[in-house]
Amino acid sequence: MIKLLRLMIMGLLASLFLSACQNTLQPQKVDQLEIGTVYHDGGEFKLLDGNHFVMIQNQASFDSEKKLEEYKIDNDDDSFYPNIYFAEGTYEKSGDEYRLKVLRSVEVEFKNVSNIEKKIISTKRVDNNPAKNGFRLVKKESYYAVNGKVPLKTSDQKIPDSIDEFLSQYQYEPEELE
Repeated sequence: MIKLLRLMIMGLLASLFLSACQNTLQPQKVDQLEIGTVYHDGGEFKLLDGNHFVMIQNQASFDSEKKLEEYKIDNDDDSFYPNIYFAEGTYEKSGDEYRLKVLRSVEVEFKNVSNIEKKIISTKRVDNNPAKNGFRLVKKESYYAVNGKVPLKTSDQKIPDSIDEFLSQYQYEPEELE
């Protein structure tokens, strides 16, 4: 009986320990923004200094051609190619609100999953025209939310500090994609 009780207590403690570990690894809602920290809002972004930021939206996280084909079928989009959008911009802080605006961006596409793994891009579109509209980070209750709706969370993703640094990771082999 004592052995059974000890076993049950050990099992309970192990469950509590695992539960506590899982909670610490989960992204946390953000109540304060810090320079250099990466945040998740559907994509990732980070504040670089007192008024510049970078952001990335990665739609190239496929690890097999089969998953890429399934994605195309599920989204009824045969013309989709894995891509990454990367942007630089400026921000202004007013009280607890941040207003962010993209100044330059680049979108790269990969022909296939093999090229993602080899870091070979097939198309590269650079846009040096500042965006007309931006987005806001608004403190809602006790945490920040994108445009007051999507809660901002911390991210362990590493992202480059500039378009040039982003592009330097890839080999550009121009190829017209259908």
